[in-house]
Amino acid sequence: MPIVYIIEANGGFCVRILYSIFAVAIVFAVSNSTALARVSVKETNKYYKVRGKTAPEVFRQITKKGPRHRGLARAVATTAINLKMDGVRIGVRGNRCVVKSLRVKLRLQYKYPKWSNIRQGSKRARANWRTYMKQVIRHERTHGVIAKKLARDVNRSIARLTTRKSRNCTRMGRQIERTFKKLNKEHDRLQTAFDKKEHRQTSYIMKLARKFAFTR
Repeated sequence: MPIVYIIEANGGFCVRILYSIFAVAIVFAVSNSTALARVSVKETNKYYKVRGKTAPEVFRQITKKGPRHRGLARAVATTAINLKMDGVRIGVRGNRCVVKSLRVKLRLQYKYPKWSNIRQGSKRARANWRTYMKQVIRHERTHGVIAKKLARDVNRSIARLTTRKSRNCTRMGRQIERTFKKLNKEHDRLQTAFDKKEHRQTSYIMKLARKFAFTR
């Protein structure tokens, strides 16, 4: 059966991150070929429209239309991370069980607000919005960078695993699960630490959010 992790980190005022990590069943096969570990990454952007002639109006739209955070509050932007490991084949080399092949697939979807009638806003509001959104995009993309590190770590660590030979290499399956959970725990720590740093009231992105919010 697949192992499914759904973890939601505190996104605070600016962002939410929801990431799902799937590890699929392992196939046992006696083979002399070496592990062919690969990482596939696909990134997409998605937008939701907000309208308003002033910054306060735009933020009110975000509180109504933004992605939900923990099913209740609305976030400004989100990063959805889907990491899938499949095609895991276990073989025997001498008296050791080894990983012969695996595929690691990472899918990142960034969701941002789009001010659809921005031309109706003041010149100052438009400029402040664009400056703020550049930082929102940077923030979300950094979540993506952290996720890419996880994908590389999973790829490298799982490919290098080896255990003492046993019937159908059952020990290897348990070792893969332990390794996967350990790497994911570190990934969660890095994502949470990044959000905590960015969501301080003195951070640059928070200052820009306030600057835009009070623009007339």
